[in-house]
Amino acid sequence: MATTHFTSAGKNITLSGPDGDWVIEAVIRAGNFYEIEMLDVVAALDPRGWILDVGAQIGNHTTFFGSRTNCAGVISFEPNPHSFTWLEKNISDNGLTHVRAVPQAAGAESGTAVLDIPQDSNSGMARIGDSQNGVSVEVTTIDDVVGDLDVALMKIDVEGFEVYALRGAAKTLARCHPHVFVEAQTEENLHEVQEILYNLGYVQAHRYNATSTLHFAPLSWLEVGGTSISSITAELTDRSSQNLARVISELIARTQSAEDEGQEALRSAKRELNAELAALKILHKDKVTDMGNLLHERQAEVAAQAKRAKEFERKYREANNGLLWQVGRRARSVAGRAKRKLRGGSKH
Repeated sequence: MATTHFTSAGKNITLSGPDGDWVIEAVIRAGNFYEIEMLDVVAALDPRGWILDVGAQIGNHTTFFGSRTNCAGVISFEPNPHSFTWLEKNISDNGLTHVRAVPQAAGAESGTAVLDIPQDSNSGMARIGDSQNGVSVEVTTIDDVVGDLDVALMKIDVEGFEVYALRGAAKTLARCHPHVFVEAQTEENLHEVQEILYNLGYVQAHRYNATSTLHFAPLSWLEVGGTSISSITAELTDRSSQNLARVISELIARTQSAEDEGQEALRSAKRELNAELAALKILHKDKVTDMGNLLHERQAEVAAQAKRAKEFERKYREANNGLLWQVGRRARSVAGRAKRKLRGGSKH
């Protein structure tokens, strides 16, 4: 078992999971919730109704929803029995009494299905399929579980089963118009998700995470110059509202795509600049080394010259002192002879 403790927005959080699990390891490395950028957006939306965590896995998002938002409650769907055990533990460890865990998959209709559970460390990759090695799980619908509860937000991450989950939430989506954060791993899934939500008047607002989790917002959530879109579209037909939502979504998607390209161009330029800086640092280091070696050689030459100068000075002084001594001796001798002549001649 791997357990980590951290603080998020002043809340003390405890999360646990199986050793080596992808999500718990990411939480431990970051010291924060997994996919925190998207989760911070959820908190900023301030959902006051119920939040649905469809595909809750070990409970990273569920714990965030239950501890970091002012929602009425959380309903978490997780059909993988191994992950469900950890989900319940994390709900209990964080004292989330307003969170309800459902050990079923969310689909288009009630029944049973086969859940393929990966053998590696990423339990979040479990998916509904037809593998003979899978386990049989119960399937329910979001509409059946929610009933008449006021749903403010849905997060759906069900590894390719998202279209079925949305079909089973049609009544809730039409009645509550919650924000929807849904992962779409393939272009085909994305188009199907867009078709369902565009027809309900949703706008594709943003894209998050490595696996493309898309934020679909109800058209009424948008504002133009401080005026709610809902007041602008109040007199439009349903079809006109749907077309407007589609057009706005495409504009937003193109804008974000352009921003992504711009960001990638900026990252590429930074990488090139960093490479050049690294090369300059290496070159600079070589130059500094060369200059250091040259300075050391010059210092050695100066020291040698100083030593030679001192030696020359010593010899010069010695030679000079000898010459002065000889000159003095000759001068004293000449002076002595001169004095004797003045006194009456030489001794010779």
